[in-house]
Amino acid sequence: MSLKSLKLFKFLAISVMFLSFFPTLSLAEKESNVLESQHFSFSIHSQNDVDLNQILRDFQVANLSDSYASGQSSDPKVILTEGMDEIVKNLTQILGLQISDFHTNIKIFDTQKDLDKELKGIFGVNEGEKAFFYNDEIGFFYHENNTIYLSLDNVTLGVLAHEVAHALISQYFVVPPPRQTQEILAGYAEFSLKKIANNSAGKYPLK
Repeated sequence: MSLKSLKLFKFLAISVMFLSFFPTLSLAEKESNVLESQHFSFSIHSQNDVDLNQILRDFQVANLSDSYASGQSSDPKVILTEGMDEIVKNLTQILGLQISDFHTNIKIFDTQKDLDKELKGIFGVNEGEKAFFYNDEIGFFYHENNTIYLSLDNVTLGVLAHEVAHALISQYFVVPPPRQTQEILAGYAEFSLKKIANNSAGKYPLK
């Protein structure tokens, strides 16, 4: 090996070692936002750029934000954080849970079709097939990776509350209750939270 070739080999080897310390980020990791309060942290990952204004509209949580109701802030991250904080506080009270340091991930897809494709890939379901635990869900919490899956096509405050309730239940119980019991609890939490939100001031209609 010539001196020139040896130098080139050393340069390439060092470059590979250097780059190995900085792995390429996935699309979801590049385009994420972390919302944090004293009660929770949510890592929000979006299929495309994270548009907090759109997420705020679709999540319908402005009604739960004191800063929005009082006109103190129009910052979507502030309003979204306060709204999500109220969701977590209310759901824990509704369900009778005591949880500290709650964290979960939220992965948002543009369309229901994109969400279906992602979930079928996770569960190994071929196109046209159905899984006994997954059937074209408009929202889904997967406890294995602590992630809530939603689509902008169909997300509402009710859907969001339902899936956050699943995440809270999963974190609270060492051995999770049967799936049917979890659905009853999450459905009750969703219904109760929507009643609370409908009694709050705000311009966003609730579903």
